[in-house]
Amino acid sequence: MKRATLFIIISFLVQLGWSMLDINEAMERVRQFEGSPTLSLRYVGLDQELTWEDTGGEEPVLPWPCYFIETVDKNRCYEVDPYTGQIVLWADRVAIGPTLDYDRQMGNRDISQMISPAQAYASAVNFIKSHDPGFNPDNYEVRVFYGYAEPSGARIGKFIEYNHSLSWSVYQSWISFSFQKVLYDAEQEKIPHLGDTISIEMDSETGNVYKYVRRNFQLNVSLVPEISRAQAEQIALGVFHSEPFSPYVSYAEVVRVNKGMAWVDVPPNCFAYVWVIDVNTYSDDPAYQEEVGAPYDPYGWKVTIDAHTGQVLTVESYLGAVGKGVSPNNEKIEKFKRASKVQVIPRIVKDSKPLFGVLKENGKYYITSGQAWAFAVVVEEKGKEVFLKKYNGEKNKLIAKEVIRKNGKVYVPLEEVLKIAGYEAKYVPKENAIYIKKVNKEKEKVKGAIGGTLSLSAISYVLCKFLRILA
Repeated sequence: MKRATLFIIISFLVQLGWSMLDINEAMERVRQFEGSPTLSLRYVGLDQELTWEDTGGEEPVLPWPCYFIETVDKNRCYEVDPYTGQIVLWADRVAIGPTLDYDRQMGNRDISQMISPAQAYASAVNFIKSHDPGFNPDNYEVRVFYGYAEPSGARIGKFIEYNHSLSWSVYQSWISFSFQKVLYDAEQEKIPHLGDTISIEMDSETGNVYKYVRRNFQLNVSLVPEISRAQAEQIALGVFHSEPFSPYVSYAEVVRVNKGMAWVDVPPNCFAYVWVIDVNTYSDDPAYQEEVGAPYDPYGWKVTIDAHTGQVLTVESYLGAVGKGVSPNNEKIEKFKRASKVQVIPRIVKDSKPLFGVLKENGKYYITSGQAWAFAVVVEEKGKEVFLKKYNGEKNKLIAKEVIRKNGKVYVPLEEVLKIAGYEAKYVPKENAIYIKKVNKEKEKVKGAIGGTLSLSAISYVLCKFLRILA
């Protein structure tokens, strides 16, 4: 993409009140990170617009597009967040080579040639501090990838909590650490900070770091809930007392309650403080038990609720259920029946990652002008006129009736944004989510729960048809 085009885009974003770096500023952040004022760099493109081959196999780190930059010799690559200027991805393509050679992967080296877990931890912390001197690992939960051999001889691994007395079980060619910031809410319950995480990968024999992923976004939401636990439970039950689940769910029961955070927007309003409610459901009608569970074989769901507004952000099904199904007593059944009905707005899911909910007005779905950037679409305001523009494409004018102004924000039609961005939408009723993906050049149908791609105008109709079994 031509640099002049980027400058024009940045000027649009400034008009909208955003503070975003241009390409030159992003490159300067990379040079500062490397401590090399004359480092030769080239801009490749927006990470979410690039192919696997373009990035050397690196995937986007954030829900919205970042600048993908690499050294001229292509030995190192970077992703720079245009909102904060932070380096969210650093990868050394040369250093990664020796760690994955054939002999090591086949286990022809032994544990004695690896650095100790304590040395690996020190290497990770030293690397982080070299770029963030104020980093304090005591404020983070630390996990490390730990390999081990099963009785069958198969070598597998998983992330476990790191401790200084840990020792290796089998040889690993690479070592990976995960750091997650720990917060405490008003009730002194632990809340992992979704937006303050670090991932480090290094060579297992030298401790040389070859990959660093850093998300460091300030908390912008209060950890004092306005919705109580009891209210959150009633809201979660109300979800299954409402369409599209009612009247097919005969009974729903809250089986576990946690607190957490969720990505809901682009900066600065990135997060929501949420209740995470696990619910088991079943139906006493055999025709629907495959969809929502039988009395002794319930179906499990995770309901995420904004702890300040009570808005239901996601309703996700999962395999199995928490605990075993039991025949509910009359008191529990009555509690379920008393739950108020809840309107659940669909949530956009991109690359298997939830993005944000949508505003529904007059049967259409809208997102804010800022959220459009998640699809590399720029919203430009000129007086009362509003334009949508693909970052490297043509400009489309929106007529006044297609734009909604609400609570100081400009909302634009989601369908128009996706059309310009080159995405197609598929609505998954069980999750009440709009899954999107890039349009296949061959126009292949998207196979899924409802068989094919739906226009957003059809979503409301599908909501009413969920779980209906035709005779």
